[in-house]
Amino acid sequence: MIAALAAVASYSEAAGSATSRTAAFQFPGQLKLNKARMPMLDSLSPNRKHPSLQFKGPSRLHLRESLRMVQRPNGKSARESPTTTFSAVRDAIELGTLSDIGGVEDMLRNTPIPQHPRIVTGKLPNGLEYSILPNSNPAGRFECHLEIFAGSADELQSQQGMAHMCEHVSYMGSRKRERLFGSSSQTNAQTDFHHTVYWAGCPTLQPSTGKPMLPLALDALLDVMEARFEPSRVEKERSAILSEAAMVNTIDYRVEVQLLSALHAENRLHRRFPIGLVEQISSWTSEEVKRFHSAHYRPNNAHLYVIGDVDPRDAAELVRRTFGHLEARPPFAYPPEEEIEFPNLKQTNSFFPPVNHEWAGARVAGRDPPRVHVFQHELMQSFSLHVFNKHPLQPIRSLADYRRALVRRIVMVALQVRLNVHARGNPIGMIEFSYLDSPREACTVCALDLMADAVRWEDAVAMAVAEVRRMAVHGLTERELQRCVTALLSDTAQLAAQGDRLSNEEQLQMLMESRACGHSLMDPVQSNEATELVASLLTLEEVNEAARELSMHIASFGQEGSALPSSIVACAPKGLALTEEALLRALRDAAARPVSLSDEVIVPQSLIPSTDALVAQRRPAFVPPVAKSPADAPAADAPADPATGVVRRRLANGVR
Repeated sequence: MIAALAAVASYSEAAGSATSRTAAFQFPGQLKLNKARMPMLDSLSPNRKHPSLQFKGPSRLHLRESLRMVQRPNGKSARESPTTTFSAVRDAIELGTLSDIGGVEDMLRNTPIPQHPRIVTGKLPNGLEYSILPNSNPAGRFECHLEIFAGSADELQSQQGMAHMCEHVSYMGSRKRERLFGSSSQTNAQTDFHHTVYWAGCPTLQPSTGKPMLPLALDALLDVMEARFEPSRVEKERSAILSEAAMVNTIDYRVEVQLLSALHAENRLHRRFPIGLVEQISSWTSEEVKRFHSAHYRPNNAHLYVIGDVDPRDAAELVRRTFGHLEARPPFAYPPEEEIEFPNLKQTNSFFPPVNHEWAGARVAGRDPPRVHVFQHELMQSFSLHVFNKHPLQPIRSLADYRRALVRRIVMVALQVRLNVHARGNPIGMIEFSYLDSPREACTVCALDLMADAVRWEDAVAMAVAEVRRMAVHGLTERELQRCVTALLSDTAQLAAQGDRLSNEEQLQMLMESRACGHSLMDPVQSNEATELVASLLTLEEVNEAARELSMHIASFGQEGSALPSSIVACAPKGLALTEEALLRALRDAAARPVSLSDEVIVPQSLIPSTDALVAQRRPAFVPPVAKSPADAPAADAPADPATGVVRRRLANGVR
């Protein structure tokens, strides 16, 4: 859910080309292979079967030897590799020294997740941190990203929209950025709650001269730190921003604003959207914008990323020469009237916005009123429901952390499959249950989102709550758990096999997300090995306990003493008989109904029936391709054309 809201609070201006980037939870070193709003569900479809996975006993998963022999990109198995990362844990498992749950937990907790072996990190004396990751896909290209830890949440009451204005003036009007034009380079910038990011994607060598492009790209990003705020430049970008503000004010934007405002009603995020306030944008002087820049654009308030076809040592030296002269400055001191709480989450993690949250469980039914909001508009055509729960973002740095995240991921996948099978359909058109890390909001958000026929909104609520309640009460079955783990193992093995073929953009997404969340970033091979080990230790009991924890705010809604959701938002067409009281009553009634264990979701091994009988009956064969004359016809198994490399074949039924 939260990843989809990036379009609301995040704005990008492209020169030459725009690239949309959104953040969502994923394991360190692991790439999402699916939709942003519902991570890991398409790739974890339950119709895959891993032949080496089996259950022994009532609950614990065991992996046979072949599971630990998944092929690595270098042709060696994990068993054969001399650099096996988790050999101590594997040996303890195989020798049976982890005889009880406490022993397992202690070993996992004391086993740190390794860092990606090719990442080079450093920090200049002025406080600027950098991360460099050599990557050869695509060959001959690299990306540089400068992240400033200042976004719309850092603005004062009189500065609403100034982070976005500063982005425009600092980069869109940069003469040094314009030097990248005509070289197959792309540049972009983005403002969000928690940061402003500037980037340049360039060829390694300048096409016309063959000279390195990295110095030019870094120089363009240096111009951001040393921006000039000439009145003419500010006026030009002011006009662009006001035009952008008019274009973004769509019904979709208004809905997303309602969702984020309700979700963060207790902190400043609900009134600090990056596009800002038009009346303030129209009035700022160049000096006022310059003061914002001076307060936040400090080397000790930034992180630089270089990813691509570069030598990491040369790149690190070039970063030092380019940015080393900048002077560190003390953090900006917020005046008391801004009502910023101290301490706040930004003080514990500079990647976060300066806010605090009311965490899930703080509000209790019977003691506190539920946070509910109904938004209706004449441009809306359907009903949507959004039930949010906010949790502290937990870094993944040890195998115990990784196991915890894996368990939650399995619950999300299993529940989503059930929702798609049992709840989706008339009247529900879309339904998703997600658990996503969101560093831009400094929290993890668990969300139930659905869209349905407005007339039958009560039926839709009842169906969705019933399925979530079924998961909370009855949990997963062993077969469900087996399918989810099998698919997950298949995914991680696939990523490990891809090796260095992940693109610069994909690698950057993983690196920035991991840095912001405090996760240790593994490479795909390490991630695959960690997943295999952790999966071999999972129990059905711990997975179902996680299922209860993640779903009880919906499953027990309204019961005396039960935890309330962080917020509930319903959106509907204007004129629909929908009130906050009616919505709460529908949720309470649905959560009070008993639920039975649903029929097992039967997933066929293949969507295509066996073709063995047809092959035996029809005996397909290749015949010579059609030619202008029989003399010109090549043989049925003729080799490739030497000039084009094309192989021509024709089946006996005429298919070519």
